Amino acid sequence: MTRPPVERREFDYGGLRLVLYDGVYVPSDDTMLLAETLRVPPGARVLDMCTGSGLLGLLAARRGARRVVLADDDPLALRCASENAERNGLKNAEVVRSDLFQKVQGRFDLILFNPPYLPQENSEDLYLYDEKFEKWRNIGIHAWDGGPDGRRLIDRFLREYPPHLAPGGRIHMIGSSLSDYEKTRRILKAQGMEVKILGRQRFFFEEIVAMGARRGRGR
Repeated sequence: MTRPPVERREFDYGGLRLVLYDGVYVPSDDTMLLAETLRVPPGARVLDMCTGSGLLGLLAARRGARRVVLADDDPLALRCASENAERNGLKNAEVVRSDLFQKVQGRFDLILFNPPYLPQENSEDLYLYDEKFEKWRNIGIHAWDGGPDGRRLIDRFLREYPPHLAPGGRIHMIGSSLSDYEKTRRILKAQGMEVKILGRQRFFFEEIVAMGARRGRGR
């Protein structure tokens, strides 16, 4: 079956030349905040969860990561991320279709996570996945819909990440005041993580933060 064409445009950032498909999340303020605060240990194994266009994971691949997994549940996003890895010659990056950690294997030194985090009521009535075109109709909602309290994926992530984070490993993720990033910080601390706010950006309706959390070497 011939894959349908998708609309596309170019985007340059951090030495990467990316293509953005219509129907895949366009890097925005939250993406840039994570990118600006991103530090990659040399030789790190990196997981970019909810990768979208692949920007964050590919930055990590470019900055010295040994292995990068670009994970998403949207096949269109994975097609986009895969093309971006190829066009930038980043052979240490691979794509995995996964509902969060469902199909992810191994442990990682750094997990990147920019989840859908905005509260949305009755979102199932507002978008539909189109299997024929392998894309979400009304992508704007799919990309940022975090459920009624904005935490649908965030709380799942916090339950599921521990077996996949190596001793001394770090999580680098976005939080929003609209989905209670302080709750995320409390949960991470209760799990024994050292948590820091690495950067923040304020808008008239919300505050977003780049949050870093580190696991102790003995855990």
